[in-house]
Amino acid sequence: MIHELQTTVHRGEADIARFRKLIIDTEDKISDAKTTLRTLQAMGVSASDDQPKTAASAANLTVPDMILSVMKSQPEKGWEPIQVLNAIRNKFGIEPDPNNVRPTMWRMRKDGRLSQDKENRYRLPSKEVRSIEQDEKARALEQALDQVERNRKIEGMLE
Repeated sequence: MIHELQTTVHRGEADIARFRKLIIDTEDKISDAKTTLRTLQAMGVSASDDQPKTAASAANLTVPDMILSVMKSQPEKGWEPIQVLNAIRNKFGIEPDPNNVRPTMWRMRKDGRLSQDKENRYRLPSKEVRSIEQDEKARALEQALDQVERNRKIEGMLE
């Protein structure tokens, strides 16, 4: 019984010492934070200046905008809502609500902004895919013409 009481006292004292150290460390952190806060306020920095911006919030993108953006990255692909959800997470750095993505995609299909294939995967409408492909071909042609022009300039410099 005496041994048990001694063990209890020893553990209690060890806990108190650990908590005292934790309190001192926390007080130091609070003091540092207060000093930093006063410095930032003196510099005119406000709380709204340091709010993290995601790619989506910075561009004021809506859920349908983000859905279309990720689907346009692979226009020929059929997408399941969970794949779109993961792609939004990766591309925009946000955690979209899964209960929002699926119904939004369903509404977009009803509105004609998306279509569904035989496997019930969502796709961009074929006219949208053709438009993206045409844009990609136009960009590739423009890049090729730019490269030809750069090559001509280089050849002119070498002559």
